[in-house]
Amino acid sequence: MVQMIPDIISKEIKSTAEKNLFTQFRNTEIGEKVIILHSLGVAEHVNNVFGEIDFVIICKEGFLCVEVKGGAVERSSGQWSFTNRYGKRDTKTEGPFAQAQGNMQSLRTYMVKRFGENHPYSKAQYATCVLMPDCVFDYDGFDIIRSVLFDRSTGCDLSKIMKQSFAYWRNDLKRQHGFEGGYLSDNEIEQVANLLRGDFRFVPCLKDVVRDTYQELLALTDQQYDILE
Repeated sequence: MVQMIPDIISKEIKSTAEKNLFTQFRNTEIGEKVIILHSLGVAEHVNNVFGEIDFVIICKEGFLCVEVKGGAVERSSGQWSFTNRYGKRDTKTEGPFAQAQGNMQSLRTYMVKRFGENHPYSKAQYATCVLMPDCVFDYDGFDIIRSVLFDRSTGCDLSKIMKQSFAYWRNDLKRQHGFEGGYLSDNEIEQVANLLRGDFRFVPCLKDVVRDTYQELLALTDQQYDILE
């Protein structure tokens, strides 16, 4: 079962690729608890003043930060160019894999800062992947991780994305550091999704409402006097 938060995509999103992926993910049947956060803002990004993660997939395997590049993708003289989610041509020196890594590190840094190194959210497995659903990306370079790249030729099946991405990063972490990330329970998945994008409602103080209403009544009274005069 896949739960999307929000459950409808914003009208501001112009990217056809992102819209299609949103619908595809929402309609996918998976035999485990999966919550997907779309367009998650990152207030304390490790590299930028502010960041945004296209999709954060939270499941028993951990956290998967997904970077989506729709339309044409190119690199010229060290500059990456692609159409962003708002329909504008975007140029950056940072490639999509570096973007995904920065988002992943920002998310984990937030968890460690808030809960400490030994909390399940901090010790969970963190992973990334890049989706290019509109084109066939057959370039192999130093900064390209083929194992976590999904394009038109491979397809962007959610189950495959999750399985392959987590497997790659678990093996990479174990190979480099001798351990792998932990797992999340269904309850922890719910709690952390609520932490990152929970519901809330704040209302004005009753005292302030009464004061503002009184000021409005005084202003109306003054207007009435002016009209009568």
